Amino acid sequence: MQPRCLWKIGLLFLLSCSSDQEFTLRMVDVGYGTALLFQDQDQTILIDGGYREEAGLLEAELQHAGVESLALMIASHGHGDHLEGLTWLLDRGWAVGEVLGNVDHGHASYASSFWNALARRRLGYRRLRPGDLLSVGDLELFVFHPDTLTKNLNQSSLVVSIKMGRYSVLIPSDIDPATQRSLVRRYGDSLAADILVLPHHGDLLAPEFLEAVSPQWGLLSVGPNPWELPVPHTLTELKARVIRLLDTREDGTVVLSFEENGIRIVSRSGPVHGQRREKEMAERIRRWTHDR
Repeated sequence: MQPRCLWKIGLLFLLSCSSDQEFTLRMVDVGYGTALLFQDQDQTILIDGGYREEAGLLEAELQHAGVESLALMIASHGHGDHLEGLTWLLDRGWAVGEVLGNVDHGHASYASSFWNALARRRLGYRRLRPGDLLSVGDLELFVFHPDTLTKNLNQSSLVVSIKMGRYSVLIPSDIDPATQRSLVRRYGDSLAADILVLPHHGDLLAPEFLEAVSPQWGLLSVGPNPWELPVPHTLTELKARVIRLLDTREDGTVVLSFEENGIRIVSRSGPVHGQRREKEMAERIRRWTHDR
């Protein structure tokens, strides 16, 4: 595997190669939702937290990873399958250095609980914008999207790249193919990454977007849902391009290590089954009409 070394925007190179750090990524199995935990030797970034029904599993995974505080908590947008778990952690008193993201005061009913939790904790919030470049320990985050927030939460959800030494992960949240194409027109192969978190839980991918990113790995965080995601065409396209797929439905929580010789799967928990999840899914389905 030849890892990405540089983060190129136009003629500007933002990050040079490094090989002596230890990095891990956890894709936490939160069912139909997203929760991504990035760690270097000292710092932790959490992007999204899934629905509140799975927040206990997220907290257990944080504890298992030895996390005592979060340097950054990032909310990609205001849908409950990304935001509610973050609100739950805030209410549980988790130590957070800074809360960032892409949640508007008018975004869904889930946002009000999020803002109330921040107010109770007396924590500030900063909206991320294209061109923002953040460094947390040896982790680097660059923001691609959105310029403005709209009532379509998925189209205006956050798109960021996380750099871990020589490796990169692109997180496009829930953007649709039209938004994917607009990013390709704007950024081209600057979107390239070793790992792509599949947008909108395995929904349609624009071919030119997948070509620009050219990932070697794909991460799919999804559970039972009324939209029949992921779509078969996306899975077929990944297989045709020989992109290795890790899927929470089969693999459960996945831990990846980014090392000198490549990306290594440290562990896969296997899927979560049983009556507990079935009851939680029934509650989610009741709320989904309101959420979308």
